[in-house]
Amino acid sequence: MNKKYSMLFMLLIFAGAILCDCQSTASEKGSAPEKMVQQSEWPETEQPDSETTYLDEYNQVLAGMQGGRVALVYLDDDSVPELVCLKDGEYLMYFFDGSKAGKIPLPNDEMKANAYGTRFSMESTDNGELTFYWFEYVPHKGLVRIHGGDDEKRRDYYLVYEDGALKVELEADDAGYTWNTYDAEGEITNEEFSDRLAEIGYDDLICCDYLYGDVETAYQNMGHTSDTHEVLSDFINGKTYAAEYVESRCDVPEEGFFMRSYADFNEELTGGESCWEGAEYVDFDNDGEDELIMHGYAGARLYFDVTGDTIYKVLETVFTTDVSYVAKRKGKYVVVKTDLTHGGRKDYQVMTYDGCCCLVDCFRLSAVYEGEDYESGDRFEYRNQAISMEEFESIRDSIQGE
Repeated sequence: MNKKYSMLFMLLIFAGAILCDCQSTASEKGSAPEKMVQQSEWPETEQPDSETTYLDEYNQVLAGMQGGRVALVYLDDDSVPELVCLKDGEYLMYFFDGSKAGKIPLPNDEMKANAYGTRFSMESTDNGELTFYWFEYVPHKGLVRIHGGDDEKRRDYYLVYEDGALKVELEADDAGYTWNTYDAEGEITNEEFSDRLAEIGYDDLICCDYLYGDVETAYQNMGHTSDTHEVLSDFINGKTYAAEYVESRCDVPEEGFFMRSYADFNEELTGGESCWEGAEYVDFDNDGEDELIMHGYAGARLYFDVTGDTIYKVLETVFTTDVSYVAKRKGKYVVVKTDLTHGGRKDYQVMTYDGCCCLVDCFRLSAVYEGEDYESGDRFEYRNQAISMEEFESIRDSIQGE
């Protein structure tokens, strides 16, 4: 081999050795990502069990109360439910922040989320019986309604939940037999209030139907619902009873309800005269399900709704000067109470209920006059404001029964 080819051969051997060494080094470097992938696939049992953690935390909350009833609900859009507790007549709310349970405070210290209280004065009977307020919310939307006030006056608060806190969005009360509505800035018109309820999404409020004695049972029964029609049918057929009012306040609500049978209600409503009795299914609270209306003497009515497996008397209207019926106005069912038999006035009270059978609007429409009938120069009112005779008749015609 001559000198020229000898040098070329030595260069090829040297280059091959360098190439082999580089490939070996690259192979060793490439093994590190493979090892990291294997470490990231550790069994899930080595990670904390968040479900067990939040249930344990909620159990500790309940244990610290030494009694009460609970439910698990989804207030916001994450996968961890919030805890609702009924204790000493008030609802308390808790959330899990990933490590511990924290109390969700109400917007101010004076505000309470009452479970017991009065009805609005527009729908109350004269005996002042207590009613029960369920906790009401829109799942995953952060919308909550609570009922405040005291035994003399009720106030409804529409709240928004976000990041462990609540703020007031809207309010309503009925001071002086007038339906008063507010937002965070102050008083607003009833029409604006109704529009805001729909815009924000409060039209979709549902009741927290069931409360349980322990967190585990509440967890196992999340999402449990009842068949409203079946519950009402059982009531009519004498298999179950309906709550007329709250007889005593307690943390097990159903133990404090005053219950009556369909036959008992019917006997009182008709005076034992079968010609007056009757029943119909009507969706008077706009939730897509029919509720029960019992008919009685001279136009008397009892309105019943279902929450969970319990039937409640929502509204009672008597006869002659308090005749009621269901109409449809602006796409929603309304209950209309009338006083049309007294001389010198024609009066309509129009009430709108939502899916929790809670009163969300109420207004009066009236004509006051002398003589046998009204004329254009007489006094006409709508929501406590003077209107013309033509406006009166237009609104009156919009609330005629179907």
